[in-house]
Amino acid sequence: MVVAMGYSRQGVAIGFIMVFFALLYQRKLLKSLVFLLLATLFHKTAIVSIIVLFLNRRFINFKTIGISIPFFVLGLYILLPRLEGFYINYFLQQMQSSGAVIRIVINITASIVLIIFAKRYKNIFGENDFEFWKPFIYISIVMFLFTILLNITTIADRILLYFYPLQIVVFSRMLYLIKDKNLKNICFLGYILFSFLILFIFLNFGTYSEHWIPYNNLLLMENLK
Repeated sequence: MVVAMGYSRQGVAIGFIMVFFALLYQRKLLKSLVFLLLATLFHKTAIVSIIVLFLNRRFINFKTIGISIPFFVLGLYILLPRLEGFYINYFLQQMQSSGAVIRIVINITASIVLIIFAKRYKNIFGENDFEFWKPFIYISIVMFLFTILLNITTIADRILLYFYPLQIVVFSRMLYLIKDKNLKNICFLGYILFSFLILFIFLNFGTYSEHWIPYNNLLLMENLK
């Protein structure tokens, strides 16, 4: 909700990145890189998503590297003019995001669940599926350490947005990983309650929630100023 409504360009970029991941999962490398490039044209930070390709051992071969490098170089060329601004805003001035910690913790929680249930996950969904999501775990851990050790919340938060599919996959499959029926029900209800509380707290007590409420669009012309 926050990303799609608030970060217009990055919201579009994340949509393209999800297509990139989906095609990459199907091993359609060239098509996936086209969507990565489209995402980068909307928001330059989207180029960081290519790290999934280089961290996944399924794709480490001369063909993949040869095809990927031109896209990576082009992405860096698009990103380079903004690097100085990134450094000043995110590192020197240490721009902070008030909701970043909770969002990062959610991704870390998904990573921990996947690590704990790694063996069962592989048995149910396959070794290749697990290997595809491993880079997401590494990136989530690094961004978490960035936040805890360096207190650089904004850049960690903005980068991690591209790796939120890990949450979708892990939490939607979590019930398959838990054998005990009672624990399964507790986790299911707990996840719904937790998701509700995050949205409720943001909408009612968030520092910048007034920018999202009330939501005006062309379908509600009477609310437009």
